[in-house]
Amino acid sequence: PARTLNEGLIRHAEAHPDRPHIYLSTDAGEEETLTYRDVLLGAEAIARGLIKKGIERGETVAIMLPTGKDFFYTFCGILLAGAVPVPVYPPFRPNQIEEYAERQEGILRNAGAVYLITFQKVETLARLLRPRLADLRAVLIPESLMALGAGRSDDLILAREGDPGLIQYTSGSTG
Repeated sequence: PARTLNEGLIRHAEAHPDRPHIYLSTDAGEEETLTYRDVLLGAEAIARGLIKKGIERGETVAIMLPTGKDFFYTFCGILLAGAVPVPVYPPFRPNQIEEYAERQEGILRNAGAVYLITFQKVETLARLLRPRLADLRAVLIPESLMALGAGRSDDLILAREGDPGLIQYTSGSTG
């Protein structure tokens, strides 16, 4: 049996790399299938990108992405880098971005997030949050991290048994 989520993903990717792992609905209403290999390769690229950015084992990384392949690559990549993912909801209404930023600021501060990984369209939010959070080193997008972490290497930190796998904030803890 696997002792960590990382071990589980790696073992499945080695044993049956082409087996479907995640089924997603696209914005166009089509189904997209991610195999174990897809998730592991995407996660490894994210992890190597974070390591090149200086992530340390046990540090927290906020994920502000809609449900999709980038979210899963990022979530698993943070774990492969030995860090702790902190998913937060992406903004839904651009006209309420400042109110949203205030709520997310509290979550990011409480979690001690050192990076925020989000999508390009949230640049305004990132500009509002960054000066307010002393621990936040950078706001990153998955595509840039994956490009930075492209290629193969064995430099992954990998979480250890007993390390936190996620910090989850609920509406009760954020409201």
